[in-house]
Amino acid sequence: QGGGEWAHGETSDGAHGDSHGGGGDSHGGDGDHGEETTAADAEADDPKKPVAIVPEGESIVVNPANSGGSRYLLVEIFLLREDEKDIGFTKAVEGKTKQLQAKTMDYLSAEDVQSLSNPATKQRLEIQLKLAYQQMLGESHPIKELIISKWIMQ
Repeated sequence: QGGGEWAHGETSDGAHGDSHGGGGDSHGGDGDHGEETTAADAEADDPKKPVAIVPEGESIVVNPANSGGSRYLLVEIFLLREDEKDIGFTKAVEGKTKQLQAKTMDYLSAEDVQSLSNPATKQRLEIQLKLAYQQMLGESHPIKELIISKWIMQ
């Protein structure tokens, strides 16, 4: 499964590393999620806005199988939540960024250039990645749709 195990909420650069206990997040130390924090959460976490699996401005770049490093595929992937009331969805995705990225690279780098050029392969990979991501995020954060917004082969 790859050795890049990160604790919940932690990334390689330490960004987005809030703790969900002890008042380390913006919800106050008593765990009370009253009306005032709900409005702030709703503003910061728009349930209709797709969530990127890697930090903003980053893409996933993969060398296809048997390409000898001479070709690459650049992709950007976003997820839409099934349940609009799932305000923890964005944090769940952000907390698993490295694992989601590694899983994506595993799937894409197993395909060759000819396969990755076929639209049917892209559709198959969307389904496979959505299932793999769902396993990583767990049943409490259902994924409605996986969106591949960029798919650039060079």
